[in-house]
Amino acid sequence: MSESTKKASSGKQRAAIAITVSAILITVLIAGAVYLFDRNEISSGADAGQSLDVANASFYLADRGVSGELVSLTEGVYYPPGSDGNDPHVRLIDQWHELDVNSDGFTDVVAVLEWTGDSVDTYDAWRGVYAWLGNNNNEFIPYEHLLAWEWNCAGVGQETEQAFTSFLPGAEGGITTKYNIANRCGSDVPTQQRFESLFIAIVEGYPVNTSFRGFVGATEGCARLGDDFTGSDYVALPEVQPLAFPAQDAPPVSARSDFASDHASIVVWQPDTTDTELIRQRGGYLPASMQWTNGPILCAWVHESALPDQV
Repeated sequence: MSESTKKASSGKQRAAIAITVSAILITVLIAGAVYLFDRNEISSGADAGQSLDVANASFYLADRGVSGELVSLTEGVYYPPGSDGNDPHVRLIDQWHELDVNSDGFTDVVAVLEWTGDSVDTYDAWRGVYAWLGNNNNEFIPYEHLLAWEWNCAGVGQETEQAFTSFLPGAEGGITTKYNIANRCGSDVPTQQRFESLFIAIVEGYPVNTSFRGFVGATEGCARLGDDFTGSDYVALPEVQPLAFPAQDAPPVSARSDFASDHASIVVWQPDTTDTELIRQRGGYLPASMQWTNGPILCAWVHESALPDQV
């Protein structure tokens, strides 16, 4: 073979190798881009449930936000013992979603379950946001607390179908959804409901509201639409430390550092205007609100022992 032929052959081999390497790099880059795209997408419905059979998953049966015993769905429904058909039961609402609720780097599953309520009582149907937390063993553990819940007021002409219909990752971790801030049903409640974004994170094991950047509050609504937190239904409290969840070791309601020195007014619902059974279920905690002078109003929990003696 002549020298010029050898050089031409060698050049072709180098070109072929270069093309092959380029093709491999392009394939790797495309695969990596697809992987990253998939990782950043929030999947929902059947695709999200491939690693967790949500329709047959275990969950903590709750009563108006208070978690109880561990039970299981069967093909998307749960009936209490001795009930069936149109009896009150729990049902899985539409889709479920995969995203990182507690910001630990593992994918979690979020779904909305609805307690259908008694058809005779139009006020006792409600919806809750449930979570199953993923871990490094590819398991999904039922989270013992509701992330959030709301009455379903559709039976009295107060639609709440917009509540908890979409979920997105929060800007600083956790998730965001929409909810009705009043969370009340009845003839004394305005028919026009007010929906706002609700940012939910898990802090120290409890669900908290982080809708206002740098603030931590309760995920459960405390407002009565149109109220200004004054009047006979409310009690103003001295300096106490409200909590973001009705539990002694729950994180406190807190403000951003530039609001730390501001005075915060705290009001709590009168015990006689609050469901006494609900207070008992929550270990003596009452719903309250905490408002900073130039800041937001945050929902909170205060133990009944903190109330003035004259209440």
